[in-house]
Amino acid sequence: MEIVGRARIAIVALAVVQVVHLVAVVVDVVALQWLDDVTDSDALDRFDTVTLLSAGAQYLALVVAAIVFVRWFNAAHRNLDALCPGVRRHETWWSITSWIIPIMGLFRPKQIHNDMLACALGERKRHWWASWWWILFLVGSFVANVAARRFSDANTLELARSSTIVHATSGCILIAGAFLAIIVVRRTTDAMETKRREVARQPQPQPPEPEALLPTP
Repeated sequence: MEIVGRARIAIVALAVVQVVHLVAVVVDVVALQWLDDVTDSDALDRFDTVTLLSAGAQYLALVVAAIVFVRWFNAAHRNLDALCPGVRRHETWWSITSWIIPIMGLFRPKQIHNDMLACALGERKRHWWASWWWILFLVGSFVANVAARRFSDANTLELARSSTIVHATSGCILIAGAFLAIIVVRRTTDAMETKRREVARQPQPQPPEPEALLPTP
């Protein structure tokens, strides 16, 4: 299936996101020490440069991971009709646009993923890894947004220090979220592959044989 190849790429991108966020958290912790001496202008310059580069690397890694993840997500959603007719509740274009539409992005992607699990696992129930992935994604995104806004308004050392702490916190949450996202991609893909093999083994209905023509009297 197409989703297998896209799943591998998404898993690699999410692993890179984890590494980048981990480095960014370490950078934030080290950078906090540079704010202790307000008379050291070199240390303050290093703080600005290093934290800016770190945030830029995080943003780039997240954008790349988001693109490949959504490509996998869309491919998996488009396979639902072939594997489980009637399970898909939303049009396939929602698996792309729901991520960027305000309000809808809070619940529609999770609904779509629930349909994938209902198809692949044959039941609609909560799975801890899917639920916690979504919770961490929402919380991490919110905290990261708060950190970005605080950084843009940080015109004092105290604001810069608190913004860095919030930014490091968001990095820790997103590391855990990326870890669970890898589990989501792997388990969903494996379950859908198992479902595909089950469907392929099912006997296909044979077309009815043509009725014999009666001899003309």
